[in-house]
Amino acid sequence: MSSAGSNRGRRIAAGLSVCIVAPFAGPGGAATAPSTAAPSTPLCAIQGPGQVSPLAGEDVTTSGIVTAVDRSGVWIQHPGCDGDAATSDGLFTFRGTGQVGYRVEVSGEVAEFFGLTQVVADETAVTGQEPAPPPTGVDPAAASDPGYYETLEGMNVALERGQTYVDQHVRGDLRGSQHDRGPSPTHRRRPASTRAR
Repeated sequence: MSSAGSNRGRRIAAGLSVCIVAPFAGPGGAATAPSTAAPSTPLCAIQGPGQVSPLAGEDVTTSGIVTAVDRSGVWIQHPGCDGDAATSDGLFTFRGTGQVGYRVEVSGEVAEFFGLTQVVADETAVTGQEPAPPPTGVDPAAASDPGYYETLEGMNVALERGQTYVDQHVRGDLRGSQHDRGPSPTHRRRPASTRAR
């Protein structure tokens, strides 16, 4: 699940705007308006309650607030999307654009990338600005359940005191522990040696 480089340090790993009134002046002062080509699909419906999106392979249009940005896209979130704790309110949009606090509308294909649900953005439109949602706390009691992290996928999260990051994937995904960090292979073997891998 859920942080991207410097911006995703607290995330594991969007919002639905039904009525948008005036165009918003995006980066460079250019006004951008949302696409009206397709009805908007709620982020939580794209994530679904399972490990794989029920909409994988389908083209969708969705919207949310940008919570983090990295080289390959942006994370968007819709706080309280459906009120169901079993579905995540966040999503990664590959090739999506925007800045933290921008509300964006994204159109593209739903895909699974190494177990993470994403929308491969063909089009991103800035539709407004609002504060990014506060991080959701990770429940230490549920941390041992792999399915629990699916409910936080793509969301802005915060670890409680005593929880530890033990690994970070290049994409920003975090692996956590309720215990200490523990030794890495290079604590016992020479770095770059075959036995340390």
